[in-house]
Amino acid sequence: MAALKSLGVRAVIAFSAVGSLREEISPGSFVLPSQIIDRTKGVRPASFFEGSSVVAHAMFGDPFSRKLVAWLEKEVKKALEKDGRGVKLFTGKTIVCMEGPQFSTRAESLMYRQWGGDLINMSVLPEAKLAREAELR
Repeated sequence: MAALKSLGVRAVIAFSAVGSLREEISPGSFVLPSQIIDRTKGVRPASFFEGSSVVAHAMFGDPFSRKLVAWLEKEVKKALEKDGRGVKLFTGKTIVCMEGPQFSTRAESLMYRQWGGDLINMSVLPEAKLAREAELR
């Protein structure tokens, strides 16, 4: 993220393979999440300020840029209207990020669903937090 910022990048769009915690979100669906539940263990550095004497607080209530997601939703809808081949678009979903490489147990997945999780992956954090600290959308 720091390298992207130094190059003048202002926004990052990342694609990731995820697992679904909801039957209606079937394989091949396109999902634009709006929230994250962090279940990582802090194994990887999650801040540019770790190990420094600087205290910095970055707002993370809305981890994804609403403006960027709204633009992307509009563009995805246009593409799907042209030749969506039955791909469904879901928005406003919550992604659970867990530490890998192991998958969750069935009991954990059920718990994540009860918490409001819709998707699960291992790669949305710490990148989303680092992007926010770097003031990247």
